[in-house]
Amino acid sequence: MPGWATAPEGCAWHWRAGGGIALWVERCALGTGVWDVAWNDAAGGFVQRRDGAVLGVVVQPVAVSASGPDPLAELGAWLVLHGHLDPAAACAFRPLTLRPMQPGMAAYALVPGRPAMTATPDASPGRDPGAGPDAGTEGGTEAGPDTGRASALNSGLHVALHVGLDTGLHIGADRGSDGIADPGADTGPDAAAETGANSGPETGPDADPDAVPDPPCGAWGMGTHGVRYALRHDAWPDRVVLVDEGQERPMFDPGSLRRLP
Repeated sequence: MPGWATAPEGCAWHWRAGGGIALWVERCALGTGVWDVAWNDAAGGFVQRRDGAVLGVVVQPVAVSASGPDPLAELGAWLVLHGHLDPAAACAFRPLTLRPMQPGMAAYALVPGRPAMTATPDASPGRDPGAGPDAGTEGGTEAGPDTGRASALNSGLHVALHVGLDTGLHIGADRGSDGIADPGADTGPDAAAETGANSGPETGPDADPDAVPDPPCGAWGMGTHGVRYALRHDAWPDRVVLVDEGQERPMFDPGSLRRLP
């Protein structure tokens, strides 16, 4: 069990499973509401919730070919086909140094780099995450990653993603005690006042020069707000797990991730 908490009182850790993976997640009863992380069937991932309302996906397992030559290329195809990444984006996955991790586990950040996306008529394995994060089940219910979802990559689009080898990305282990965010937006328990629906920055002559721009590599790419990356593990070659830690310490422990039999 993790040795830290979002708040000294009102928070407890729970072991939860879904989509073929499991990890430690928090549930916090605070003055701002009941915050938790739970598996959501419709989203195909673990979501951050406040009083039961889904705020965003924070841990997203993605099925890849166990014997495929490049699981990160398949992940790039999945991101493009599900609208999370522009196929013309000049982005690449690069190794990311975080905190000490499990033996065999490695993190990769999607960051601006050399032109990385090329669309060709082909097919790649993958899955559709479902209709969206607005419906689902309580955390703790085990569900296979392909349950109720057809393979979206059968549409015949293959996207080849070149993986960079830059090892110069480092994120410190010590992070503040706060909530977690939907990719690109702070939605944690100690976030600022409600701002309504998340939208891109205003453009044009009246645009706010201090507005935060959209992440250049999409909602799951590295940006100015939050830490997002993909996790691979030698012991589970058929999965890549997208993680959104948000701007501060998340209400889940990425280092505790396990692949279920």
